[in-house]
Amino acid sequence: MIEFLPPRDHAFGEADAADFVGFDGADDTAFDDEPPRSRWLTVLAAVGVTGLLAGGVLAAAPWEADEAEDVAPPTTVDRELDLPADASATVDDPTTPDLATRTPGWLPRSPSRFELVRAVSNGRVVPGGEALFMWTSVNATRTSGRWVVVDQRGASAYRDLMRNATVIDVGGRPGLLSEFDDGVVELRVHPAAGDDYAVIAFGLGLDELLTVAAAVERTVGGIAVPDAWTQPDGAPVDGVSFVLDGQVDWAPGSIRSHPPDTWANFFDPATSESIIVARSGLTIDTILVDEYLLRVPIEVDSLDRPTRALLAEMSSQGRTVELFTSAYDAGIVGARWFDGTGLEVVAEGTLGAAELLRFASDLEPASADTWADAVALESAAAWVAPTTLGGAPDGSWGAGATDVWYFLEAGSSFTNRAWPPEPGRTVTTFRSFDDAFVLVTDAGGTAQAVLVTQPSRSQKTGLTPIDGSERSAAVVRIAADEPFEVTWLNGNGQPLADG
Repeated sequence: MIEFLPPRDHAFGEADAADFVGFDGADDTAFDDEPPRSRWLTVLAAVGVTGLLAGGVLAAAPWEADEAEDVAPPTTVDRELDLPADASATVDDPTTPDLATRTPGWLPRSPSRFELVRAVSNGRVVPGGEALFMWTSVNATRTSGRWVVVDQRGASAYRDLMRNATVIDVGGRPGLLSEFDDGVVELRVHPAAGDDYAVIAFGLGLDELLTVAAAVERTVGGIAVPDAWTQPDGAPVDGVSFVLDGQVDWAPGSIRSHPPDTWANFFDPATSESIIVARSGLTIDTILVDEYLLRVPIEVDSLDRPTRALLAEMSSQGRTVELFTSAYDAGIVGARWFDGTGLEVVAEGTLGAAELLRFASDLEPASADTWADAVALESAAAWVAPTTLGGAPDGSWGAGATDVWYFLEAGSSFTNRAWPPEPGRTVTTFRSFDDAFVLVTDAGGTAQAVLVTQPSRSQKTGLTPIDGSERSAAVVRIAADEPFEVTWLNGNGQPLADG
């Protein structure tokens, strides 16, 4: 089973902060179906939610055998409860859909280069998660206005290695600060006792971000924010209002914060590209997390004319589709629509928006018999074993890549992303509170090795060609508390000019 996992302007206002170094901050739909009234409409009106995007993204190393049956994608770990066939399912929270129907999922009408490798119907999905608080300005979006989220990262939370993060002090607590490609920032905090937590925001100055992070309180088994912040006239910073005190079982690097009731995996053995098609129910908590934390809308004007025409054609036929990328990995593209019963369907994968949309346009609700055959299918995708890019003999960390994606794992921390990297040579850091790594890539083939120099030591590492591509790469573990410098070397071990 495979699911894709897998942050300039307006990131910060003008602010200074002690102990802050090395970070370049800039100054600074509604449903297709009639939505339930009650608190849905109140909050949606307050925050101006305009796109209810969704998806689902990679989590386990896909070349490892997955023996468990009917296991939901990783965003739903430990949240599935199978009910007896004659059981009557009840839902106490009216915003939590009953997904015990086991109705068929969506499948293609016609053959394509993507082969079905697995289909799953979940039982009743039991929502869960850890504490999450949110404040927004009126009509804010992911990249407009001002908003801030405080999210608990407990012992069971997914711990991703943060890309290009800077170490920063947060009132005596260790912190890691990272900026997304669109200017959203995330500050991860590691208290001496209690759970980690993250502050994710847009439109805040650095001083405001640190003020929020330093004020988060530890509680028994969780976190809390000052009571005044949750009152109508209270807020952690100016210009925002309290909109959410919830529990969401979401994972950084995913593009779905809600568990699916059906999902299907498709795989192209020639290219190792994958697609997942999942159907899910939504709650107000997951809607807000999806829109603000996990997805970046693709502007229709950025698409080519045939793709825009296909979107219009699908809309005229009753299926309004929105396209997006993962906030954590622009190489993951998703398309989402509603199935007419209030449930959301998402197709997402490691291919471009145009091709993904063509695949999605051929999807339809499967018949009961066709879906039953798909669920019973015992197919194993011909996963390409990754090329090793680095690792420790004791197995404490390891890294690898195929021509489609790469991964890096150290202890309980993990990251993986879709290729390709930027053209030429790239240097990317990944950090947790315990480890730091440097990923170097060369798409031109001129560099044969790198020398990574730190005050305490120097490490020379050869670059490994990635099967099926023109690039080579390596991962080097570095001392987390020291600066580093990368020197590119040719086949004779001589330094290369920058470029």
